[in-house]
This record gives sequence, C-alpha cells and structure tokens, in this order.
Amino acid sequence: MRRIGNLPLTPAERTAKAQKKRRESWLTAFTHGLKDGGCADCYCVYPRSVMEFDHVLPKVYNPSRDYGMRSPRSVLGEVAKCHVVCANCHKLRTGQRRRPVPIVEGS
Repeated sequence: MRRIGNLPLTPAERTAKAQKKRRESWLTAFTHGLKDGGCADCYCVYPRSVMEFDHVLPKVYNPSRDYGMRSPRSVLGEVAKCHVVCANCHKLRTGQRRRPVPIVEGS
C-alpha cells in the first residue's frame, strides 16, 4: 500500500521496511563478496565494479542489478548459474557465444 502524505508508518509497515533493508543489505554483501575474488578466466583481481556475473545457464535476471526485488533463495539460485569474470573476459565470452572465432594468443 502506498503512503499518502507524511502519515506515520504503522508497526507492521516499520517491521516490513526493516526486514527489507536487512535482506537487501545481506544480498549486497553477498554479491560484493563474490565479486571480490579473481576472474574465473584470467585469474586477475579487479575492483568489484569491474567484475560481472556471466550466465552459463539460461538467465532469468541479472543478480548484480535486480536482487533488491528478489528473495535470497532466488538470488542464490541465479548466482549458481553464473561465473564471476572481469568485464574484458565477459565480453570475450559473449562474443564467442554469439560468433565463434578462434582467439589467437600472443599475437
């Protein structure tokens, strides 16, 4: 239910708001913790802003962006379908999936 004006929250609304804030805080810490590790492909460690979730199984949503509206169980299930890779490796993987071209190393 949307609040109109500056009416005070009911106890139930305060509880729901606090629970949502705790859940979002936990999910943020969880996804940040996953991104603090190294890239699954090149093994380099980058800031978490560079790390991305690459879906290896069919995607329902992006766990980095859409977790605020999802349950922790849903987020865990979606993250289980992913590898954490840096942005460069993610672009290479995506390009390989869309248009398989051999990558020549050391050129």
